[in-house]
Amino acid sequence: MINSMQQVVISVLSQVEQHGLPRENHFVIEFSTDHQDVRLPPRLMKRYPSSMTIVLQHQFEDLKTEKDGFAVTLSFNDRPENIYVPVSAIRSFSDPSAKFNLTFPDLRNPEVEAGSADKSGDESKFEETPQEESGGELATVVSLDKFRNKPK
Repeated sequence: MINSMQQVVISVLSQVEQHGLPRENHFVIEFSTDHQDVRLPPRLMKRYPSSMTIVLQHQFEDLKTEKDGFAVTLSFNDRPENIYVPVSAIRSFSDPSAKFNLTFPDLRNPEVEAGSADKSGDESKFEETPQEESGGELATVVSLDKFRNKPK
């Protein structure tokens, strides 16, 4: 299941796929390499066994987005490598030039704190708790208690 913030990542990357990067923007994407659907060459998987951060700026090719993830060719030590990242493996997505940052929870590790969309550069957070829906799938419940006005 893709949440709406993860869909933002796919939407932004789809725009880049169609029109290229705007101005001097670049994207920094951190993802879990141990996610079952991530596809990396064996040498990169060995070097980055749990997570990897990539930058989409000047030297990337063949960006292809789909509903559940993206594929891109990046250069590692002057060697082009194709990787595939499902949105469910993405831990963070940022555009430093726009001061925009999204942080996602790792639902495999419930102790990891989830983050929110942030346009100010401030690392404000919200809580997410995985809940089982009928059919055995996980749903995300967002607690809004922190944002409610409290009586004085």
